[in-house]
This record gives sequence, structure tokens and C-alpha cells, in this order.
Amino acid sequence: MPGGGSAPTFASRRAVKACVQFSECSLCLEPLCRKRVGVTVDTNGQRTCRHFYHFDCLADMVNFGPTDKALACPLCNCVYESVVQLPDPKQDAGKWFHYIDADNSGALSKEEIVDVVRAVCEVDEDDVEQIIDQKFKEWDKDGSHEVDKHEFKVVLAYIFDNLPAAPIMQDVPDVTLPDGLDAWFDHWDTDESGTLEKSELCRALLKTFDLGVKQERIANLQDVVHCVWPLFDPDRSDTITKQEFLMKDGLADTILAGLEVQKMLPDEDEGAA
Repeated sequence: MPGGGSAPTFASRRAVKACVQFSECSLCLEPLCRKRVGVTVDTNGQRTCRHFYHFDCLADMVNFGPTDKALACPLCNCVYESVVQLPDPKQDAGKWFHYIDADNSGALSKEEIVDVVRAVCEVDEDDVEQIIDQKFKEWDKDGSHEVDKHEFKVVLAYIFDNLPAAPIMQDVPDVTLPDGLDAWFDHWDTDESGTLEKSELCRALLKTFDLGVKQERIANLQDVVHCVWPLFDPDRSDTITKQEFLMKDGLADTILAGLEVQKMLPDEDEGAA
């Protein structure tokens, strides 16, 4: 059976939190709602964990991953048998309900509704939990603290007809502008710790250099970050402070130099022509 049982190199708690916070697929770091969404299931077609991914990213992991390991969720390592795409709820609301019922209880908790809204709707992350919290009592007619299949129709209508649209993330700060390096560092310090961890740096470089979402490229970037990390972490703290980031010939200067080199390179499409 094909599979990839180990989690990605930098799927730390901070990385998981960042992907959830920004509603991103943790395999490609792109917004979940922009592509087909998938989940992992067991042999009975039941969800194995609460995490959502792009269906195509999961399928690639299944089809091209190591064949000597069990399939496992990259974020929580829960073993699964296969992956399924979330169906169109307007065509099959029952199956959609089944696949977002992450704990297989036959009803939806408030948290399960929040999870799926983040996955399929382009909503303001600061508002989504407050919105669902306010509406949940209205949906939960019997006071069970869950929404059953009969109550679910109202929830479904609300999700697709009433939730406000908003950008998932702010634009990446331009490092070439005055104060751009400070803003770039703060933007990617997603846990506001005052430092950059490897997972945060990988996300930052992927977006800054517009490296795309191919799994092989992401894996290569993770390997590069791991190898060069000691050069930019002189105190061996396993984090990069802003002072270390801005020091002469440090990470900031390296990024600026890399962007200058990138400008001189032909586009991939041109190179392939």
C-alpha cells in the first residue's frame, strides 16, 4: 500500500497553528478554499482526524509517497486508508455532512462547523468563530450542543449564503521598501514570539520567492533551510531573532540577494519553451 507515514520535517505545533490560523493546506501552504478540499478516511469511509487538505495534495502524497509506510496524516500522524474529496453539498448534503463529522458522532459540534467553514469559505479569520458561536444556539434547536442532520439544513444554507468574504492573509511585505525587512520579519513571526522558527521561515520563503506548490519543491526547500540554518542562527538557539535576521550578511541580506538573482532568471515557462 502506498503511503508516507511520517509528518513533514517542520510540522511543529507552531506550523500546525499557522496553517489553521490562515486556513491553509499544510502540504502546499495555499488557501484551502481555493482548490478542491479532501479528508482522510479509514476502511469504513469514516474520518480519521479533523484536518483538511487540498484533495490533490493528499492524492499526490498517497500516489507518490513511500510504499513501505502506513498512510498517516502529516499534522497529527493518525493512520488512514484513503482520501476522499468533499462533495458538492448542494448535490449531496448527506455525504458532505458525513465527511465533516470528524469524530463520527452522527452530529456536528461547533468546532467541526468552524473547521469546515475555514476550509471551504474565504472568511475573515478574526470573525469566523464569533459568527458561528452567535448562530450555534439558533441552529441547535434541542439544546444538545450539537447539530444533527435535521438541523443541518439551516446551517448549510447559512454557510454558503451569508458568511462575509475577506482576504485570508495580508500581502507579503516588500522587503526592498524602507522598513520592509522589519515588516517582513514581523509578518512571518506568526506566533509573535519575536523570533523565526524553521517552519515559519519555510512558509515565508515559499511565498516570498513564489516557489509554487509542488511537493518536491517544498521538500527541497525544507532540506535547504535545515542545512543552512546554522549560518543564520549563531547562538544555536534553534530560532532566529530579529537582530540575527538583520545582521550583516545574515538572512535578510541573503534574501535580498536571492531576489536580485531571481529577477535575472528567465521565467519557468520561458525556459521550457
